Amino acid sequence: MLLGILKSSIRLSVLLSLLLVVSGFSEPVPFWRGNKKLETKLEEERAILVSVRSSDVPAGVRFSFRGVGLVRRERRDVLKLAMRFDDLKAVSDHFKEVKWEPKTNRLFVVGQALGHQARMLLKIEKVEGVTPTRDEIRFKVIDGHFLGLEGALVLETRMPGGKTEMSIWCLQEAKELPLPRVLVGFALEVVAQRVAGKMREHLETKPL
Repeated sequence: MLLGILKSSIRLSVLLSLLLVVSGFSEPVPFWRGNKKLETKLEEERAILVSVRSSDVPAGVRFSFRGVGLVRRERRDVLKLAMRFDDLKAVSDHFKEVKWEPKTNRLFVVGQALGHQARMLLKIEKVEGVTPTRDEIRFKVIDGHFLGLEGALVLETRMPGGKTEMSIWCLQEAKELPLPRVLVGFALEVVAQRVAGKMREHLETKPL
C-alpha cells in the first residue's frame, strides 16, 4: 500500500513538473533564500534586493530579473492593491501610460527608464491560493517590446507580524534586447529599487 502511495506521489510530481514546463512558468530559485546576510537585510534593514542579468544563449540573449522586499501589510490586502493597475502612474513617473482591461485581463503599459521607452501588452493571470500562504499575479508580454517575457509577482505571508514577502521574477530569451546590454545590470537594478521603494510605500499606506 505504501509503495502504491509513493508511486502515485511520484506520478503527481512528474505531472505537475510537466504542467509547469508546458505553461512556460518556471520560477528561478530565490537568490536570498537561505542566505542569512540577505535575510537580515530584508528583515532588519528593510532592504529591497534586485538582481538583473543577461547572458548569451543559442537563441541570442537571455534576460532575467529578480527582486524582493517585505511589505508591512496582510497578504490579501497587498494582492487587492497590486491588482489596481490603474494606480501605477501615481506610484512612479516611470509609468507613462497604463491601460487595464479587466474583462480580457490585458494590461497595456508604456514605461520609460534610462532614456529608453518600452511599450508592452501583457496577459495577466491572478492565481490565489497557490499554497495556503502564497498568491501570484502571473504575466506574459504578448505584444510590443520584450515580446515573450514572462514571470510572476509573488506574495507570501511572512511570519511573525503578518508581513508580506513581495517578490517578482521574469525571464526572456530573444535574438536581441530592446535596450543596450550595458544597461542590463547595475543601472537597471538602481532604477528597479527606486520604483520598488515607491511601490512598497503605496502598498503600505493606500486605503483599500
